[in-house]
Amino acid sequence: MFIELTEILVCPACRMEGADEYAQGLVAVVRSRSERRVVEGWLGCPQCEARYPIRGGVVHFSDEEPEAAPSAIETERALQAAALLGAHEAAGYLVLGCGLDAIAEPLSRLAPGCEVVAVGCLGVVPAPGETSRRVSRLQGTVEEGLPFRSGSISGIALREPDRSVLMEALRVLRPAGRLVVFGPERLPPAGDSRSGLAAVEGIEGLEVVAKEEHVLVAVRT
Repeated sequence: MFIELTEILVCPACRMEGADEYAQGLVAVVRSRSERRVVEGWLGCPQCEARYPIRGGVVHFSDEEPEAAPSAIETERALQAAALLGAHEAAGYLVLGCGLDAIAEPLSRLAPGCEVVAVGCLGVVPAPGETSRRVSRLQGTVEEGLPFRSGSISGIALREPDRSVLMEALRVLRPAGRLVVFGPERLPPAGDSRSGLAAVEGIEGLEVVAKEEHVLVAVRT
């Protein structure tokens, strides 16, 4: 895990009462590190005292075992995501949702100014002790409440998200930040909005700038 990621990470377990966003930041306790990446240690919440272990460079927000990605993701998808996110010129953090973690490594090579953060259930996990250059991984089902400060993310790529995930994406995106939504490989029946693509068009604050059969790009206004 990139040590400076703690500047935007917040505790998934607690919200400030009455607030619409996570308020409590997390503190890193480092047992071992490799340059600017934490290999072993934990993240602690000063408010609720929750602890989230870091093992082999991966942050564990839950005890769930990593799940396989829904389908194989080719390098071609990484190239597509990089182009749609404007990764080559982007700076800051790019987030990949559940099922897209397989493109984290190739995307990081196409986004020299960014740290790539893969969230949700992981299909690709580095071997113990290994750290990935410019890739941080957060294990656990956290997409329903993305553990980032509001307005802290440059770009997000999601796969078939529901409305709650899209609203979280809107919250954490910077103004003018890009959202890329990949729909199902097969188109849903006519009028079916469950793919996540149609849902984006109904959210105030997200302006759709490009749309094809299986992918959509929106910008936070």
